[in-house]
Amino acid sequence: MAINPGTQSGSKTVEVEHSGEPVEEKPLKREEVPEPVLKTIERESMGVRITGYAVGTYQNKPIYIVHSVLNRSTHTLSKDFLVDEKGDVRELREQVDLPALPPRLRDGIIKHAGGAKIERVDAITKDDVLAWFVAQLSKEGKKSEIRVNASGELINPPAPGPATH
Repeated sequence: MAINPGTQSGSKTVEVEHSGEPVEEKPLKREEVPEPVLKTIERESMGVRITGYAVGTYQNKPIYIVHSVLNRSTHTLSKDFLVDEKGDVRELREQVDLPALPPRLRDGIIKHAGGAKIERVDAITKDDVLAWFVAQLSKEGKKSEIRVNASGELINPPAPGPATH
């Protein structure tokens, strides 16, 4: 999922990775989130601070987006959940530290970045399986992203266009 910083109305666009279909977020208050979603988030969010809730529609069904952060001693990392109405986590996007990644993965990201600045790296988990890593890049004022597998090999190149988050 890629997140576009909100507009004046506070909405954001979320791109669900397996389809690339944009999902328009509508911010929610905690009390507006269905109980199955809240139970899942309580179980899954140990050690993180929830920063916001939203809902969108994906394949004509509601998808709940939960934004959170994990505070480290030196910095903060984001962790976002996409949860269906039954409370099943469909996608987890967790920011990771590039220097802490295994050398083969880290070196692959750096190689495929092609000299661009690596703004952030996220691990994407789908249905409890680590699917890929997304590196968000910037070069000469242009933003882009690359996707790599756990070995650092380029996979499923995204469609051209601005990367968001």
